[in-house]
Amino acid sequence: SKGGADLLIYDPDDGPVARVELPGGAYPTDLVAAADAMLVTDMDRFEVYRVAADSLNAARFGDDRFRTRMADLRAERGRLDALSRWALAGVIAGAVLMIGAAAFATPREKRWTPVPPVFDWDAAPDRAPRTSGIHWLKRKPAIDRSLQWAEWLAYAAVLLPAFVLLGLWFWIREQAGPDAGADIETKLGELGLAMLILGVLLALLIPIIRMSLRAMKTRLGTDGRRLYIRRHDGREIAVDPSQLSYTDRMILYREYSLPLVGGKQQSIYEPGEVETWLGPLLREAQRLGPVEALKHQWRYSGSRQLWWFIAALVLAGAVIALVAAGILSFP
Repeated sequence: SKGGADLLIYDPDDGPVARVELPGGAYPTDLVAAADAMLVTDMDRFEVYRVAADSLNAARFGDDRFRTRMADLRAERGRLDALSRWALAGVIAGAVLMIGAAAFATPREKRWTPVPPVFDWDAAPDRAPRTSGIHWLKRKPAIDRSLQWAEWLAYAAVLLPAFVLLGLWFWIREQAGPDAGADIETKLGELGLAMLILGVLLALLIPIIRMSLRAMKTRLGTDGRRLYIRRHDGREIAVDPSQLSYTDRMILYREYSLPLVGGKQQSIYEPGEVETWLGPLLREAQRLGPVEALKHQWRYSGSRQLWWFIAALVLAGAVIALVAAGILSFP
């Protein structure tokens, strides 16, 4: 069983005829014949016992040098076990801090209440104001300023953990030493694989960040009849309102997802700009719920964003499974 094991002597005809008494807590994992005795290994405790064939008495095997080596292996495993517990504690502490920071940043009266819509579409005028050309919606200056450094900051936030993980693995490898046993090497391999998958997961975030920032740089305008989209590369597209879809957070047109709301559930445009200039156009557009908007993005984005999202979920599940398996396999 998982909690313990017995070592029995079997006779081909009579079945079990004797039980070998091992030191308390010993868990026999492997047997090998050695002249007039047999050697029994306990891989959980890094012990080897010699069992005499005639008396079935068990005693610790090896000279002082061998036993010192076993003690060193036990110490190495203990260090890795401690590192594993500290790593798990760090992940839990980080999650608690993130949840606490999010709760602290949210006003007390809004922590347990649904977030109200940013825009009041029903209050929008029937017609957009007259304009001689294209009115480009005025964005909040803070949004444009933040976009100048947000991309580099986002990349740093992704790459820095990858370098930290790489440095952590080399540090753990150095702590294990060049003479680490096979069991320790196996654990290091599992840990390295988990970190590699986590690194790939972080790399998958880079194209998602890039596409999100490009969408944030897109400008919206109108001449009162059509919506104009100015892409990040300067190209402009004119769209009839009947071809648009929208939610409380974005406007959707084919493969374009045009955000209206940024962080902290705030409009990225100046107050009144969206309702006054886009509200009348969106009366002819189709309003979508969250699930319908997701289906729209799946249909028109070539599934790239969602495939990245699915791949990220799969990799995250693999990391969790590997880490859980590594932690559970320690004594």
